[in-house]
Amino acid sequence: MSDINRELEELIRQLDRRIAHAESATPRDIIDVIIASEPRSTRVSSLRQHPVVQQFHKELVDGLIRADTVNRLLRLITLLLDRLP
Repeated sequence: MSDINRELEELIRQLDRRIAHAESATPRDIIDVIIASEPRSTRVSSLRQHPVVQQFHKELVDGLIRADTVNRLLRLITLLLDRLP
């Protein structure tokens, strides 16, 4: 390898080391922490998908809403309202 190529390789090696050091030494802010963290997930689902709500809709369409179905729907709504901040 010629002297010029050797010097070029040494220069590139030094630049690579400095870049790696600069990246690891850069102070991280909260945005970097959030980006690097695991994606957020939730188990929240639409109230429309709840079996009680689906049963209420079915009975409403049929025109035969039972009292116990209304009672279960109201209990579900009350439970949700109690958990809201």
